Amino acid sequence: MTDSLHSSLVYWPPAPPSDPDSPEAPEDTRRRQLLYTDPVHSVNLINTIRDHLKQTIQAVGEAEFQQEWLANVDKDVVSSFGQLGIL
Repeated sequence: MTDSLHSSLVYWPPAPPSDPDSPEAPEDTRRRQLLYTDPVHSVNLINTIRDHLKQTIQAVGEAEFQQEWLANVDKDVVSSFGQLGIL
């Protein structure tokens, strides 16, 4: 995947460990850990959507997915998903 497809919300790599030589307030440690474990910053949305769509297609079958599900989605959205490699 190209860098342009990575969300600026996803932090790669995870939070660096705190420096034991510099004092840090417990609240700062807690906030940093919360920030870096928040799904908003740790889950790649494109991969998540792709995985869920693949599971749905496998469960209902490709023909039914095309007729019953994809037919109800705006064509621009389907096109954009294709450009992102989701569909």
